[in-house]
Amino acid sequence: ETGVWVLSPRQVVKSFIHAELLEAEAWGTHRTVSLPGLQTTVKAMVEALRIVAGDQAVNRIAWETDAEVERIVLGWPVRFDTSRANAMGFQADSSVQEIIEAFVVDELDGKIV
Repeated sequence: ETGVWVLSPRQVVKSFIHAELLEAEAWGTHRTVSLPGLQTTVKAMVEALRIVAGDQAVNRIAWETDAEVERIVLGWPVRFDTSRANAMGFQADSSVQEIIEAFVVDELDGKIV
């Protein structure tokens, strides 16, 4: 049930390109922006993986508790105000499933391993 905020590498690159193409006036006096992303949970990410790659892929996950990693991850923010970025035309991924499917296409040449 751990909440996380995610944005795919593909969408990050699109955001960099979009930022470069914006007119200086669009930025105003602030040159930073919190990019839109998806608020999700680890459970939802695993279920999206199951939809894309099946039980065989999900069964490869080894669930191990690491107190230090847990402490770090639970300290990450899960929600961001991205209204400024949205108004500037930045976009988030539409779903975790889309992120996984893009990974398969971009990194694995469309093959589930």
